[in-house]
Amino acid sequence: GTYNIQVVYGGDSKYIGNISSIKQIIVNKIPSNISIDINKDSFFIDEEVIITVVLNPTISGIVDLKVGNQTYKIIIYKGFGNLTLTNLTNGTYNIQAVYGGDNKYIGSISIIKQVTVNKIPSNISIDVNKDSFFIDEEVIITVVLNSAISGIVDLKVGNQTYNIVVDNGDL
Repeated sequence: GTYNIQVVYGGDSKYIGNISSIKQIIVNKIPSNISIDINKDSFFIDEEVIITVVLNPTISGIVDLKVGNQTYKIIIYKGFGNLTLTNLTNGTYNIQAVYGGDNKYIGSISIIKQVTVNKIPSNISIDVNKDSFFIDEEVIITVVLNSAISGIVDLKVGNQTYNIVVDNGDL
């Protein structure tokens, strides 16, 4: 804000009172500097995305952290705040922090950083108990999948397709 400064001397038995001229000063808020750090820029679904918000070291308060279309309120203490996300789906996300300022600091906006969340690669392999069989001989086929996969798997043997239900990687 703007302040007027003036000295008033009332005088005494020896000196006459006097009033100084008015000096005007302007006291400005301190600029804030906000940035975001992300533990990496490419993730798989369910992986932890750790976002750290960094402000001037004497700032404590609340920052809005935008991750894609979602806004999170992050508590900042002595210039730092963190958000850990594990619920991001497949896609690319723009991330930006916005500090609104307070009675001492001017607000600021971080640069936009981008992260990509990818689908988890599926690992699939098969094993057969031996390479050569006779007619009517039992064939044992072992299928190995990621332990968390659930759904339908098509097993093709020659021209025949078998739909097999998988629950958490088990056939």
